[in-house]
Amino acid sequence: MHGALSGGEKAIALHLPLFVAVAAHYEAVPLAPRPILLDEVFVGVDTVNRGQVFALLTALDLDLMVTSDHEWCTYGELPGIAVHQLLTDGNDDAVTSARFVWNGTDLETGRPTPNRPRANARNAAPSTPLNPTLHTALNSAWPTP
Repeated sequence: MHGALSGGEKAIALHLPLFVAVAAHYEAVPLAPRPILLDEVFVGVDTVNRGQVFALLTALDLDLMVTSDHEWCTYGELPGIAVHQLLTDGNDDAVTSARFVWNGTDLETGRPTPNRPRANARNAAPSTPLNPTLHTALNSAWPTP
């Protein structure tokens, strides 16, 4: 069976038991953070299947952190996630970050608008995403500063 699967299907088949095992491990301390860190998440997995895997991670209540140079996590199955794009101008070693928030339907900037105080990430001004270089995403359930 494993030989008949595509590369993306194999990646999903290998990840699913690990996600469930991590979620089961965290059940021992229900109020603790439930981090799961993934590098270059779901490379080779098609968009429909990625959305379904993000829905599963949400259902398992895992605090997701991913690194990627292409994944913005903008799937309807994902109710919210903060994206931190790392930026550099190339002339020095300085790095800064731009914050975006996916609210389940729109990608927003992490900056408050002048007429609306920021209560949380969902009160952010809309923005067009920049071309990603590298970003880290955190589950929106984590507190925002």
